[in-house]
Amino acid sequence: MWRWGRIAFSAVIAMNAMAVAIAVNTSEDAMSDPQPVRIGLLVSTLLVAILVGAPLVQGAWKAMREARLAVEFLFLITLGGAFGVSLQSLLAGEGPVYFEVVSLLLVVYAFGAELNRAARDRAVEAIRSLSAAHRVARVLTPEGGLEERAAADVRPGERVEVLPGEMAPVDGILLGEPALFEEASLRGEFVPRTRQPGETVRAGSFVLDAQIRLEARPLEDGSSLDSLLCQVGGGIDPRSHAQQAADRLARWFVPVVSGVAIATFAVWSYTAPAGEALFHSMAVLLVACPCALGFATPLALWTATSRLSAIGVRVTRAADVEALSAVDLVAFDKTGTLSGTETRVASIAWGEANPYSDAEMQAMVVAAERGLSHPFARALERSGLAGEAEDTRDRWHREALRILPGRGIWARVRNSEGRTHEVEAVSFSSLRSEAGEPGPAESAEEGIAFRLDGRAAGSATFEEEFREGHASALDRLAEMGVELHLLSGDTQARAARAGIASVQGGLTPMEKLERVRAWERSKRVVLFVGDGINDAPAMRAAEFAIAVNEGTALARAVAGGVWDGRNLRAIPAALEIARQTVRRVRTNFWWAIGYNTIGMGLAAAGFLHPVSAALLMVASSAQVTWRAMALLGEANFDELVDVSAGRRPRERRRPGLRNTEPAPAGRAAN
Repeated sequence: MWRWGRIAFSAVIAMNAMAVAIAVNTSEDAMSDPQPVRIGLLVSTLLVAILVGAPLVQGAWKAMREARLAVEFLFLITLGGAFGVSLQSLLAGEGPVYFEVVSLLLVVYAFGAELNRAARDRAVEAIRSLSAAHRVARVLTPEGGLEERAAADVRPGERVEVLPGEMAPVDGILLGEPALFEEASLRGEFVPRTRQPGETVRAGSFVLDAQIRLEARPLEDGSSLDSLLCQVGGGIDPRSHAQQAADRLARWFVPVVSGVAIATFAVWSYTAPAGEALFHSMAVLLVACPCALGFATPLALWTATSRLSAIGVRVTRAADVEALSAVDLVAFDKTGTLSGTETRVASIAWGEANPYSDAEMQAMVVAAERGLSHPFARALERSGLAGEAEDTRDRWHREALRILPGRGIWARVRNSEGRTHEVEAVSFSSLRSEAGEPGPAESAEEGIAFRLDGRAAGSATFEEEFREGHASALDRLAEMGVELHLLSGDTQARAARAGIASVQGGLTPMEKLERVRAWERSKRVVLFVGDGINDAPAMRAAEFAIAVNEGTALARAVAGGVWDGRNLRAIPAALEIARQTVRRVRTNFWWAIGYNTIGMGLAAAGFLHPVSAALLMVASSAQVTWRAMALLGEANFDELVDVSAGRRPRERRRPGLRNTEPAPAGRAAN
């Protein structure tokens, strides 16, 4: 808050200094003695330099130590020219002053540096909170007690206790009874997985239905949570695409401008006093200010970020708009990304021999499952009771409940007439395991079998609920020439339901990472859209990444953008906004480079007074900014804006279109 406060205070000083400087430079004849005002502007500039100048100095010093010309030198050149001309005018008692240019440039740079620092700190904090040093484990002592210890201090062979709903703090072997684990953020499977005694439990998975004990044992395949965090943290502070482009510009722009300024001083020294030669030399540096890069372009990019935010995509830095505009390949995660966080009931079938109607049976099952955290239980509760079943909602109540770890539940329900029954809900996967049939990893169908008083009564199957706009978003991305891929930790069969032609299921986090790296090596510009811890390494490796707001803190921290998850059409809309903005900005940029080149020539020849140069630069920046900002109105995304804001869309959707309608199979990749 102190850093942001200094930037805000400096911005107020700079804006007021600009107003005063314009008065001094344009109304000098009306002022009897402008020197006190000039001195005040100098003092305000020095104050701004003290408050926010450190990041620019540090960035330039770092670049100098690394023997490279960076974008910081573009700012320093303009600062030197503006300050030099202004100081000369102050000492001579006449002429224009540009101290406010120095203040504004310092504030602009400090603002961008603070945004980058904040984004980096968020990622570091997310990694730190998940690291072994900050995960707490309850370790069983030889005396039979429990000792809380950092997961990093748990030794192999020690036993750790984990309560229902908690995250496993260490990798280990499950002891005792089977248990059900939520591993979506680690493996990408939307279906919880039953682990049997002797099986490996990974740190970061959540136990749902039992109190368990683990025998700590490190994984040897490099897929532990800490290995993933190392992969993410290893690239935590790369220079962005925009920074690299600006650095490339600086490599030739800085020497050219410096050489022209030195040559101007040397030539004018032969025909004019040293003061006048210095004045023309400083005028070259002032007119060389790349305002399209320093002011107009950032403003246009920040306007684009505002438009992106309105449709539900929030980017952390304006420079990320450029990275987003270059995307030609989009890789999606499935669970929690293309699909929502909730599961829905696909079908319910009841046996003919049941003593009650189907509606009555459904009411009994909902009563038995009500309030449980299992995704299938939540789906049954959300599914509602229609028609006759609605009338039976309050007739059945749960009297007793017992969790069957790794299998399902047993419950005793009673109706308003005093009748009681025992209801069991057992997962298909546990039934297959008991029968020695393929487990859930090889099966696409997931569901629950119901028993009433020990006899088979029916079953329910479940499926993921794809997000609003799923099919139309994939169609639009294909129309834009974007290649589509799905990288999922879920099974190949379930991943294929997403409606993307190129599907790779059953992938580990490291395999996702390798796919992205292979695309990057082939010069593809990759956008990765994900939500889980298992997506974080791939998201870090991609040119740009968007995390779902409902996803893990780590995914949000490493991603350049965060999507609110309301409508998937926001992803292609974000690409459109970014492409349109950057196309116009690049046109404006080259126009401004041409202007600067002509301006430097005129200034070096002595034909361009600094006041005229300043006015021309203001007009140039205003023109390119207006063109970039006006472009954003060409793409109409009002419906997405309404959806993101939680309002009813202004255009009614076509009748019969379901939000969860799966995309057609076999969609083309291009």
